[in-house]
Amino acid sequence: MYSAIIQALRGRFRCVALDLPGFGLSAAAPGYQHTLTGDSRLLERFIEALGLIDILLFSHDVTGSIALGVVARRPEWFRAVMVLPSFAWPLENYRSIYAMVALVGSPLFRFLSYHFNFFLEYTLRNITKRPQQHFSAGEQRAYRGPDLDRAVRRYPHDLFRSVTKSHDYLADLEQRLSAIKEIPALLIFGDLDGTIKLGWLARLERIFPRHRTIILKGSHHFPQIYDSAAVADAIRSFWDEVVTVS
Repeated sequence: MYSAIIQALRGRFRCVALDLPGFGLSAAAPGYQHTLTGDSRLLERFIEALGLIDILLFSHDVTGSIALGVVARRPEWFRAVMVLPSFAWPLENYRSIYAMVALVGSPLFRFLSYHFNFFLEYTLRNITKRPQQHFSAGEQRAYRGPDLDRAVRRYPHDLFRSVTKSHDYLADLEQRLSAIKEIPALLIFGDLDGTIKLGWLARLERIFPRHRTIILKGSHHFPQIYDSAAVADAIRSFWDEVVTVS
């Protein structure tokens, strides 16, 4: 999902892309259970193990909540954050989103994905919604390859199911982030993303007073796929014009 952005930026930045356990090519320990809290602590240990500093964090969707949890606990590690459509608060007040997340984490969805790889196939068909843009055969093999093992297909559903059980984590996350006023934030949304109408972008702008907002015309929920070149350009400009002069 981030390969094009990494190729565009790796000449200037050290780019580290992390697979959560059981996602991509990273094996999960026997019995590993995905939760927002557990995965956020895992990411914190990952950063410690690599000794990363001056981090420019890229976060999106459910994994945005995971990654921002580390920012909330260890803000001194981070130079800035880049937040694509994400949430850093409980979802109960957003009934349509909450219902969708609950459905993806439901036993029915898990059954369909385990037997028919439904979650991945649906995602591949809807990830960009950009006319005349299709994944190459090699890209499709890269997405589907890890899921040839049916046992790993449960992990996305475990993670989504945990969202509906993480009210305390998410409420604490919003409170902690709102107390960190100085960290610069680059907020990148597509103008067709429904969460803008729900007020998510405005809510993130309030959480991060030192923000730069980029809205990509024609993009839906995955700006990093819809227009990776524009996202990479936004990151370079943000770094040069905001982060390094602060």
